[in-house]
Amino acid sequence: CYPDSGLVCRNADNFPVDCQDYKIRYHCQCASAPVKPGGNSRTTSSPNQSGTSTEPATHIPTVCKAPMGMQSNQIRDEMITASSFRDGNSSPEKARLNTNGFWMPATDSKTEYLQIDFLQQAYLTGISTQGRADAPSYVTSYKLQFSNDGINWNTYRENNAEKIFSGNFDSSTPVTYYFTSPLHAQYLRILPQTWQGKIALRVEVIGCPVTYPTTTPPPTPKPTTVAVTPALKPGVTSTIRDSCIEYDTWVNVGHNTPGSSGDIEPIAKVKELSHTCQNPLRIQCQTVGGVDYDQTGQIVTCNLWEGLTCNNMDQFDPTGCLDYRVRLGCLKKTPECVPPTPNTNLHKTDAPALNPHVMPCFEGLDTSQCPNCTGGLYCDGLHCVKKADCTCQYKNKIIMKTDIVTTDTCETCQCYSGELRCVPKSCPACASGETKVVNMTTCSCSCKSCDANQFRCGNGQCISSSSRCDGVIDCDNDEVGCLVQPHFTPPMIPTLSPQAGSHAPPNHQTTPFHDGHVAITHTKHPVCRPRWSDWMNTHHPGDPGSTGDHEPSAAEFAANYHFCNGGNITKVECYSVSMEAPAESSGEILVCTPSKGLVCDDSDNFPIPCGDYKIRYYCDCGTSNHRK
Repeated sequence: CYPDSGLVCRNADNFPVDCQDYKIRYHCQCASAPVKPGGNSRTTSSPNQSGTSTEPATHIPTVCKAPMGMQSNQIRDEMITASSFRDGNSSPEKARLNTNGFWMPATDSKTEYLQIDFLQQAYLTGISTQGRADAPSYVTSYKLQFSNDGINWNTYRENNAEKIFSGNFDSSTPVTYYFTSPLHAQYLRILPQTWQGKIALRVEVIGCPVTYPTTTPPPTPKPTTVAVTPALKPGVTSTIRDSCIEYDTWVNVGHNTPGSSGDIEPIAKVKELSHTCQNPLRIQCQTVGGVDYDQTGQIVTCNLWEGLTCNNMDQFDPTGCLDYRVRLGCLKKTPECVPPTPNTNLHKTDAPALNPHVMPCFEGLDTSQCPNCTGGLYCDGLHCVKKADCTCQYKNKIIMKTDIVTTDTCETCQCYSGELRCVPKSCPACASGETKVVNMTTCSCSCKSCDANQFRCGNGQCISSSSRCDGVIDCDNDEVGCLVQPHFTPPMIPTLSPQAGSHAPPNHQTTPFHDGHVAITHTKHPVCRPRWSDWMNTHHPGDPGSTGDHEPSAAEFAANYHFCNGGNITKVECYSVSMEAPAESSGEILVCTPSKGLVCDDSDNFPIPCGDYKIRYYCDCGTSNHRK
């Protein structure tokens, strides 16, 4: 039931029970602002503000509470993807906050997700969400996942548990959340968990703004042929005649026995037990009695990346799932079965010819050769077909029904009813102590161990040991169990300031994000020497008026002692004089960062007063800056 297609209920989709009789009505929106059904208008917030925020987020510098670019289109369309989408009107790139668009997946499921690729590691501090502006559909709760490689994913956690974010309470009011610490990630996924009406989402990500690199679109993948070696990354499977598919033996490894959850035929096991077919283009699923799975009336999934899944809890029959079998179909290795080149007349063009009397299988299809399709039929470019028989499109190539395409990010997609349904690359679990690695050229998986100077995350991912307990979340557990929680300092940006009226070399300056901290400006021709400073202990517990121990910040240290002229202070170390141990091992609540220096307050450690600490800084004379 949608505004663009009306009410559609097909008996074949509900077999063996025929459709009921339905009635329909529409809502007319007369104002430019979003209006709730029933005529009650709700004023939306300004583009740079959120309607509801969970907390003031005083722990995050102001400059890092800025939009990352969804609403402004700085995050480009190709940087936004999703597990699926219903049609061209609800595609992922339309999921921008405070716009008229929205993302809606093909099915309402907790496994669906919206994904943003920032093209580089970015600091993310929060998120704002909205629902669909023209209908009462919105997400009421969701999870977040983040990754730096698109393979090893981390679920955002708070208090040692996966965080379920409370979502929206209407379609139009933005709701904003700030994270306990900034996320350092290239990819972010939003996974709806509960929703009102249908899953519909508009979003803005909050963080430290960056300039996104521009990339040249990769070349369109060539059609797969029998000459392609397994080591090469597969492209699009083109039109293949059924007579060129050779099916292997039937496999039946799962059975609905007492105490089981249903019948599962995992694709890996099916391949293992198949005699010859290891690179299938087709899959057939049916009961052991020979009835196709989609004719049984049961809720069953059957695809090439999972195999067959039937869960008892999804069935109306109290006896649960039937017993199913699966077989795989591979391309016959005969000359006549080499896939032909797809019909270029069907490709999407910059200005496709349109027939106003037909509904195309996908947005942008050239419908000039289509007959007038009636009775709810769609056009695939040449013929009128049922929606279930529609073709799909990937990078201007036609994908036939149930055919497979592997994307440039190693996702596996299959054509269903005119839409590509994709799943991320999945690698087998590695041995204990190893992490998964994917070759993005061949899409092959491998395992490796973390180096001695790396920290192994809970999901097996390897990160630099310096990222452990640094106040920034790089994976699921790198900020868990830390004795000291440093405050986040925004990244420093090196800039070049040419000297007016001269040909002298430019003056190197360090320009931090403006968050109230002092900027350190150096001389015109500084002489820099990379080194650690001497240990400094300028204040002591017990000094008159003292409430603990405080040592100078990097800015105060550089100004008072003329340290690091021409360079950047990038690291800090604090040491307990009282315990003769690093500050992070003291067990006291304190802060040790370049922006704050050493701060230990007696009130935070009551009834035991702070110990005595010393501090030192590192001067980096290079052009790059490092987070510590």
